[in-house]
Amino acid sequence: MKMFESLTPEKAKIIENQAVEEFLSGKTTNIRNKNDSPDIVFKVKSVFPLELFPDELIIKKDRVTLINRIMPGSNMIRDMHMHDVAQAEADCGPIFGHLHVYPKLRTEEPLLIERLRRNDALAAREIIESLLVREEPRSTY
Repeated sequence: MKMFESLTPEKAKIIENQAVEEFLSGKTTNIRNKNDSPDIVFKVKSVFPLELFPDELIIKKDRVTLINRIMPGSNMIRDMHMHDVAQAEADCGPIFGHLHVYPKLRTEEPLLIERLRRNDALAAREIIESLLVREEPRSTY
């Protein structure tokens, strides 16, 4: 028995038609995890040994979500829409860093996630800054 067999043009056409029908009907298999939202751009967690219950930062196209885990089964979730974000700032050392996400309204507390890997903190800052919509200065006349 051969390892690979050649397809006849008829068999190839049948396989092609089946694939096109599956694609058009929307029955294609999705590789993405059911828990993952399709608009998640970046997800990062604190380093485990330094944090017993690691915090998590989820960056979506329209918002930034910070999940502070206090104890098992207990967490605090804060959202900030992208149009409310003024800037993101990453403070990094040689190995670890932390990320501040500042709101435009300075009376609110910034989102802070500590004990990130240096590369993750820099990548998260870069992604948030790229998703921010900068408004053009408006004339008062």
